[in-house]
Amino acid sequence: MYNEEEQKKKWIEYSKKYYKEHKEQIRETKRKYCQIPKNREKKREWDKQYQKKARIKFKDKIKKYRKEYREKYPEKCKAMKIVFRNIHNGKLKKRSCCEVCGSFANIQGHHSDYDKPLKVIWLCPKCHKKLHINLKEKICKKEKITMGYST
Repeated sequence: MYNEEEQKKKWIEYSKKYYKEHKEQIRETKRKYCQIPKNREKKREWDKQYQKKARIKFKDKIKKYRKEYREKYPEKCKAMKIVFRNIHNGKLKKRSCCEVCGSFANIQGHHSDYDKPLKVIWLCPKCHKKLHINLKEKICKKEKITMGYST
């Protein structure tokens, strides 16, 4: 017979293989499960607990990452801090909906220019991500043109 450690390893291998082979089916089942309001609340509660445990478990890694981020992007962090303080003091009003699509989901501030920290565009995560993807594409095209490549 196998000892517990070997059984655990075999189970993990089997689980990974099964997930790889049935990835789309598993995702669809999860999506359907979360559409039911009762289950959605359960999932949210589970996610909260998981995040809380993860923050405790990876406290040092998170601290290190944040420090590195602040050192790498000081102008971003300064602009975010100014916006946060001005919202807190009531000098700046955070919009409740996305300026592009009108969504109310987790509104985020976007700075076009970090030298103008109070000039913020309020976006939902989806529109914010699209904006950054478009900006990256424009930068890549510009770099290709300047390097002599044609697009």
